Amino acid sequence: MMGDFAILDKEFLEEIKDRVKKVMERREGKKMKEKTLEWKKKAEEATDVEGLSYCNFDKFVNEAFKHG
Repeated sequence: MMGDFAILDKEFLEEIKDRVKKVMERREGKKMKEKTLEWKKKAEEATDVEGLSYCNFDKFVNEAFKHG
């Protein structure tokens, strides 16, 4: 798949990059970025050693070995 990008010219890719950057600088883009960062933080917290996902997985593994 990486070869597919070879057909796109550098100028075109720069144009896309600039347009995405402009959108992200607008209010809607800033809100999207904030939401993305919130979800990132929640995912990191959930998978941390004391996080909910980690604890649930730990319980699952412990139960599996009890009955295994």
